[in-house]
Amino acid sequence: MGKRNDRPATRNDVLKLVNEAADAILMGVERMFKAQDKHYDKRFDRYDERFDRVDQRLVKLEAGQSDLKRQLTDLKLDAPTRNEFNTLKTSFDRFHPTSD
Repeated sequence: MGKRNDRPATRNDVLKLVNEAADAILMGVERMFKAQDKHYDKRFDRYDERFDRVDQRLVKLEAGQSDLKRQLTDLKLDAPTRNEFNTLKTSFDRFHPTSD
């Protein structure tokens, strides 16, 4: 420490001490937040990786879903209606009767 001065503190002396104390506190808080940020960055990087994998799986599922919808539409277009089926069944039964 510097040499002791017996004179009373002036307004500027007090402001200087308060500013130095505030700067020291802010530097300590800044170091604390930087350390915390490093911890959270590592933690959230893991979450980012997990979300990326979930997104990739979701894209595959969406593609599979649209493929299934297209196949279902194709099947509906290819399948006969109930009336068409009954007409075909009646014709088939007439030419190929089943014996009971």
